[in-house]
Amino acid sequence: MPRTTHREVVVAVARDGVILFLRRAPGDDPAEPDPWAGLWWLPGGTLFPGEDPAAGARRLVAEETGWPIRGMRRLLKLSGHTPSSGTGEVTVFLSEAPDGEPDLRADYDAWSWDPPASFHDQDMEERWRLSPDFRSWMPLATTIVSAVEDSLPSEV
Repeated sequence: MPRTTHREVVVAVARDGVILFLRRAPGDDPAEPDPWAGLWWLPGGTLFPGEDPAAGARRLVAEETGWPIRGMRRLLKLSGHTPSSGTGEVTVFLSEAPDGEPDLRADYDAWSWDPPASFHDQDMEERWRLSPDFRSWMPLATTIVSAVEDSLPSEV
């Protein structure tokens, strides 16, 4: 039986030289600390089997923000440790934000427009202590943040 590769997408939604970060809502069980709770990250997630990455990116941004995304460009595709399943493929897209503000859904409790590098301003030590998966994910996250930062227009 052929091995199925886990596939995810991440979408950097840009506006005026900054990108949309979503904050992961706290977990349901205070006795089980969630290392991902409170983390500021980009819209995206796991693709359905056979789903086209661009279609999945549009679906996930709509699910998480309420926004229809039309124009997108692919920045990169890479393999690495993903939060959902160990090693997988991640396709990263860049899109301009539509007018208005996001209407958050499901797993998020706040949003913010910030430079990509602000991702690194978060306190990661406690997350690393709680989850080896989180530490394993950081190289992939750092590569994504760098690619997004390099793709945004420079300030004049």
